[in-house]
Amino acid sequence: MISVTEGSVLVGIDIGNTKTAYIAAGADGTILYYAVGPGTNHQEVGESETIRRVSEGYATLLSRIGSPEPSMVFLGTAGADSRADFDALHDLFSGIFGNVSFEFENDGLIALKNGVENHAGIVVTCGTGNTNFAVDAGGRIERIGGLSEELGDRMGAYAIAKAATSAAVRAEDGRGYPSILPSLLSDTFDVGRVADMINTRVDAETVRKVIETLFEAARRGDGLALEISWEFTKEIIRIVDRFACTMFKPDEEFRLVLAGPVYSAGYETFLTMIRHAISSRYKAEIVIPETPPVVGAVYLAYERVGIPLTPSIVSRIKTTFAGKVDIA
Repeated sequence: MISVTEGSVLVGIDIGNTKTAYIAAGADGTILYYAVGPGTNHQEVGESETIRRVSEGYATLLSRIGSPEPSMVFLGTAGADSRADFDALHDLFSGIFGNVSFEFENDGLIALKNGVENHAGIVVTCGTGNTNFAVDAGGRIERIGGLSEELGDRMGAYAIAKAATSAAVRAEDGRGYPSILPSLLSDTFDVGRVADMINTRVDAETVRKVIETLFEAARRGDGLALEISWEFTKEIIRIVDRFACTMFKPDEEFRLVLAGPVYSAGYETFLTMIRHAISSRYKAEIVIPETPPVVGAVYLAYERVGIPLTPSIVSRIKTTFAGKVDIA
């Protein structure tokens, strides 16, 4: 067991494609530091750049809190999928953290923990892509998906945006049914036709605008937009069904965590579809976390050093987290 005192510090890191979050907390649940820096996924920026960026972010964290080495670092890591990924990342992180105890998992696990806390539940993420984890009442964890669209994933912001623009072009040129989506997208991107978006740079902001326009069309009752929304709702149902049949007893209560910017943006038509569909089949509490996934990483750090994640610690973490942000 790792030695822990009142002065111990626990660190969580969320390594993502577009950003990396760092958090430090005291043994009593007081947040000491929270910062967001550039993306550090080794598959995107390369291993040497990942080492450089994470080392700098970690060093900044230690200097800001004025503390000796932490008792534990837990990382949620995008791109931690295969055994080869885990072997490479273990060597990479060993070079950064030295003798400090650390563990890491796919970033979907910290998103799960951030939402379920001490409860049984499922997370269905919808960020750049999608991954899905579940934990049962005994602590057993399963993962499905989170690999690529070619390997079965059908959720994620880019997938939703792709479905919207594809359907809009087909509606525009007569291969699809009538819809207001083409005119709304044309206005959003200031183009004559949706097909003119062929040279539009596809980045996170473009994807956000497409999704926002899609759900505005759905809010107005557009059939095509509602159909697309329902297709992605059905994918969430399929994921929940798959986990529920192996992880939970019939009529068992659990949390369904919807993690990612598509959910937190609050597109009410989409969220209402999900709520109605899930509540008609399961005793599930739907949770859209107010704290970022990196909080789940520090929750897991507590558990790894033997500090129970009590309601008082969870409450103190959430209370003292508010307003703490820096630039890593």
